[in-house]
Amino acid sequence: MNIKETVLSITKDICYISEACAKSLMQLHSSDSSKVVSDEDYGSIICEFDYLFLHIIDRYAHMLCTEDVSHTFMETLGLYVINTRIASCTNVADKAMEEMRNNEIDSLNKRNVEYANYNKLYPDDGQETRNTLFWEFGKKITTDYLHSANPAEIVFCAHLGSDIVKKVKIDKLLKEMGREPRK
Repeated sequence: MNIKETVLSITKDICYISEACAKSLMQLHSSDSSKVVSDEDYGSIICEFDYLFLHIIDRYAHMLCTEDVSHTFMETLGLYVINTRIASCTNVADKAMEEMRNNEIDSLNKRNVEYANYNKLYPDDGQETRNTLFWEFGKKITTDYLHSANPAEIVFCAHLGSDIVKKVKIDKLLKEMGREPRK
């Protein structure tokens, strides 16, 4: 499998899983809250899951591939995911689409910098969950978009975020690209 085939496969997975995660989170939130999540916030939640998943895949790519392969792969994947999401928008002028694309790229880059600050994805046994990537992600989503501080929603969102590691066999796909592993 080459880089383009791998990117196409993972793009479909990311877009599908991001939407499924957002729907699951909305179901939990609506069952426990009278607050309605706006369409804009719902769309932002999907994008935030995209950014998280791209960041996780980027970490794997840097561990499993050479620097040049990792860079090319991630640049391509990021653009494919963003373009796929933007293409689903209807009745948007070309100029507006270009602005949306630039905003999405900027947001993705900001999240990558932010998420790189968390060395741990999960807590070690017996350790506190705070200051781990998935916990902080869950906290951000529930605070910024659900306007909630419900710990159950934070934990649920963190769990959904960690599912990318299980649902997309990232390491297998990267190895299937036929590239030499990182030395």
